[in-house]
Amino acid sequence: MSIEDCAYIAGIFDGEGTAQIQTHRSKGCRLGYNISPRIQIPNNNKSLIDWIHEKIPEFTLWKRSPRKITHATSYVLVISRADNIIEFINQIFPYLIVKREQCKLILEYCHMRLEKRKTNNNAPLGNQEIEMYNKMKILNREGE
Repeated sequence: MSIEDCAYIAGIFDGEGTAQIQTHRSKGCRLGYNISPRIQIPNNNKSLIDWIHEKIPEFTLWKRSPRKITHATSYVLVISRADNIIEFINQIFPYLIVKREQCKLILEYCHMRLEKRKTNNNAPLGNQEIEMYNKMKILNREGE
């Protein structure tokens, strides 16, 4: 990807995107939930979403139907694999302004989880992951 493409996508991500460390219920986990990273870029402009998806095929494309008749169809690009998140953020990080702290945190989280999985693919969540989840919630609230 060119420098210009990385900078442009970084601008879109800064304005529209989300970096999350989220929880979801999981009966197999000792805490009853699991924590996972996710990057999302939502937009109503299908041609913009298609262009980004062409540049970064690691994204999964979701289509969301309008909930009300006055709403438009929206599209969301999603990355949830830690290695793909690392690759994406490393490409756009130099150009980020607004979401730098969230991206630093999600990079740290992804690297830590990948290291843990080298020794135990089902490594349980530790206090550090839970602290990162809580810190990300705070960072994302500040940007509201």
